[in-house]
Amino acid sequence: MKKGISSLIATVLIIGFVVVLAVAIITWGSSFFKSLKEQSESMAFESMSCASDVSISLKSACLIGNELIFLVENSGSKDFEGLLVRFYGGSGGDSVSIDEGLASFGIKKFSSSFDIEKVGELEKVEVFPMISFEGKTVFCSNNYDKIESIGECNLACENADPDFCEGLDFIFGEGYREMCCEEFKLCC
Repeated sequence: MKKGISSLIATVLIIGFVVVLAVAIITWGSSFFKSLKEQSESMAFESMSCASDVSISLKSACLIGNELIFLVENSGSKDFEGLLVRFYGGSGGDSVSIDEGLASFGIKKFSSSFDIEKVGELEKVEVFPMISFEGKTVFCSNNYDKIESIGECNLACENADPDFCEGLDFIFGEGYREMCCEEFKLCC
């Protein structure tokens, strides 16, 4: 007489093992796909917010050595939490994060230094806004402005009527009056 597991019992054990394995895979898979779906939704909403609520304009830029002085306008409905500035040159590139904010519909002068060893002669600058989205700071990679012709800052200026100069920051936003001296050669 042979001793062993009957074919009926072996079939039941195999079916039971397959059912347990299928339940484990379905449980793991559903939680994996749920987290993947939530991440995709969050990224989609971030992208939509960057596309619809953010508008950045790099008005002007000039150099003093390895320091870039530039004027940024935020004409979107979201405040900027900061900026990411990318410098490109003949030797490579460099990125600098600026943690100064810019209110919606505001204009402000910023300055940032770059590593001249990495960049070489500056050829192009890109400025990306960073916004707050669901409690975290988000970098808007598809909404940016760039400038390619960057000259030396002209610090010489001419005298302008003080009455004209008084309202520049009020009308155009903080930093506009100061930028006028460099950009338009006005000394207020």
